[in-house]
Amino acid sequence: MRDFLKKYPGLYIFFALGLATTLLFVMYLIGYRVNNSRQQDMYEDIKEESWITDTALVDSEISDENKQEIITDENLKRVPDLKKYKELNPDVVGYLYVPDTVIDYPILQKEGSDDYYLKHNFDQKKGFPGCISIEKYANSCLNDKVCVLYGHNMKNGTMFGSLHRMYRDFDYFKAHEYFYIFTEESVRKYRFICITHYSDEHLLKDDFKMNDDGDYVFEGFKGDETTKIMQALKDYNDEKAYFYEADITDEDELMILSTCNTDRTRVVAVGLKTEDYR
Repeated sequence: MRDFLKKYPGLYIFFALGLATTLLFVMYLIGYRVNNSRQQDMYEDIKEESWITDTALVDSEISDENKQEIITDENLKRVPDLKKYKELNPDVVGYLYVPDTVIDYPILQKEGSDDYYLKHNFDQKKGFPGCISIEKYANSCLNDKVCVLYGHNMKNGTMFGSLHRMYRDFDYFKAHEYFYIFTEESVRKYRFICITHYSDEHLLKDDFKMNDDGDYVFEGFKGDETTKIMQALKDYNDEKAYFYEADITDEDELMILSTCNTDRTRVVAVGLKTEDYR
């Protein structure tokens, strides 16, 4: 081997570069995983300080007729104090909670940017895993007829990584069919009615128009988005998709969780609003 390397000294450089590349890749993976773990620990630490018992709802602005129903919901024995979350990051607009899963995060929106929180963490430092976020066109009250939440598909299952498990495991999906959205104005309950693969085109593409600068500008909701999106998801013909048979109309409100896949498609889970505790 030594004589062979003497005969071809350029191989020293080749092996050295290969070793250096391997070491750098291993160091990147270690740093990547450590940072992801640190960010998840941060969320857990914040939750310890920023969640309150249901008794706080009694003094909230939620109407009297809905207070008792909220308090008796076993999934709402503790709720996020959004004021505390906003003190830590003023871009917080709400909170997403899927009981008994890791999907338990604040929702953020950066003014003027669609993808800021896909590249920045809750402390606004650049890096992964990013945050659960909405695009700049969306109403910060999270009460559009159709609202799309974005989060990364993390391999350790955090952020929206567990959507892939829901897609693969129907029993797991059915065991977690309800989720909640908290805002300062209300608490809303949703039921998952669909989980499917879909193309990477924007679900609301018909509501955008390209301007003279080549940028897509949101023109506003037309009123038929709910039924059009559900039909588009069905027309995608994903054989492994699940659709709950319900009569969806354009009066219904959808909350959609969307994450990336490995083949330029997305995993999309659609929630239908069933309760709105104001």
